[in-house]
Amino acid sequence: MSSYDKPHKSDDIVTVCYKFLGQPEDKIQCTYFQYKNLKELPDMEYCKIIKE
Repeated sequence: MSSYDKPHKSDDIVTVCYKFLGQPEDKIQCTYFQYKNLKELPDMEYCKIIKE
């Protein structure tokens, strides 16, 4: 099991790479709870954890 497969707590800090349709790619640090909400937004092309 890689570190990316480990279970997360809601307050774990992760670095996320995301892209909305028609916008440039961006990276942010947020909590795992915020990441789960971010990836469900409309017009989200992709949203993935790149660093834990």
